Order: sequence, then C-alpha cells, then structure tokens
Amino acid sequence: MNSTWFIEPWWVYGETDGAIISEIYHWFNISEGCIWLICSMFVFVRYIKYRNSFMEVFYATAFITFAVSDFIEVQQMSFWLAAAKSANLIILIYLRYTLHTRYYPTAKSI
Repeated sequence: MNSTWFIEPWWVYGETDGAIISEIYHWFNISEGCIWLICSMFVFVRYIKYRNSFMEVFYATAFITFAVSDFIEVQQMSFWLAAAKSANLIILIYLRYTLHTRYYPTAKSI
C-alpha cells in the first residue's frame, strides 16, 4: 500500500474539472452539515428543558463536531477525516443509545 494514501487527500473539490458528481458531493455535504447542526440544536433544547443528564451536552457537541467534519469534507476527503468521522459516529451512536435507554425509553426511535 502506498503511504501517500494516509497523507494526501482522496478527493479535493474542484480537481475534477466540474464533474457533476463532485458538485453533488460538495452540496450534499453542506446540506448534511446543516442538518447535524439542527440536530445539535434539538438536543441542546431538550437538555435545557429536562436537564436529565449533562451527557446530553456532549451528545449535542458530538453533532457539532460531526457537522464541522462535513464542512471540511466540502473541500476535501482524506484518510484522517474519514477516521475522525468514524470515531465521531461511534460516539454519537453510543451517546444516543445511552441517553435514550436511561432517560427517554418511551421515545420513538428511527
């Protein structure tokens, strides 16, 4: 395996000479980042309303960091960004499971 795979970006916006898939990928990540920020806002509001666990602040912050990773992905994708996004996703899943089973067991889950 070539060591540049870990160092150099896998994809950089604008390097594909206007390919439509590059534009779709670019705007999809902008939209997705905005959605994660909205999710974060909902979690913060729920925390302020119920104050069940300070862990909800970490949950909301994890959504913010996931949004930031999408905003970085708007410009480029690399091994390290994919690794950070994967770790963030694992944290999000863990926090969601923990908070919903402890404090919101009757809530509908998607």
